[in-house]
Amino acid sequence: MCFTYDGSWNSDTPVYWKDKTTKADFYCYYPYNSSISDLEAYRFTVNTDQTSEDKYKACDFLWGKTEKASPTENAVDITVRHLMSNVIIKLVAGNGYKDEDMLNASVTICGLKTNTLINLTNGTVTADGGIEDICPRSENNIRRAIVVPQSLEDTDIVKVSIEEKTYILNQSVTFESGKQHTCTITVEKTNQGINIGIGGWKSADEDFGGTVE
Repeated sequence: MCFTYDGSWNSDTPVYWKDKTTKADFYCYYPYNSSISDLEAYRFTVNTDQTSEDKYKACDFLWGKTEKASPTENAVDITVRHLMSNVIIKLVAGNGYKDEDMLNASVTICGLKTNTLINLTNGTVTADGGIEDICPRSENNIRRAIVVPQSLEDTDIVKVSIEEKTYILNQSVTFESGKQHTCTITVEKTNQGINIGIGGWKSADEDFGGTVE
């Protein structure tokens, strides 16, 4: 059932325990959908256009559970986590460019699956369907997008267009559920090269950066 928050959580209809002793499992997910036909394969799609804050936030699927809770008069605590992956692209002006050029640059995240099947009983995520390009949200020289967890091999991942020039980042990377991946791109006009570094959000400590010409 649907819960809303106005300083405290409230359900559409009253919720009761079965009896005084029977424990219960609680599952929570967002955004809410009243009609779910398959708990183990719930289809969720991230927006290809995430340029507005609303479209960006609508892609953030949250899930959590609390198992074997004993009947109590107190509220049951449930901690939810992000099931999608978050990508942050930082543009840095290299030789021949200025910071304002980075602000006006067009950035596209390429070749990603935007559909996923979510198991609502355990929070696992499986990428599904064909690939599409995503237009990220722009915040000064930073672009943000929420993407479906998936692995990419030798793929044109990021396209940066400045005036009439286009720069392509080809890389292999795994976008993990619940983790944020930062991609710092230094754009240089002199040799049309870009330097790429990636860092982790939670524990994604690997760096798959490099230099392309």
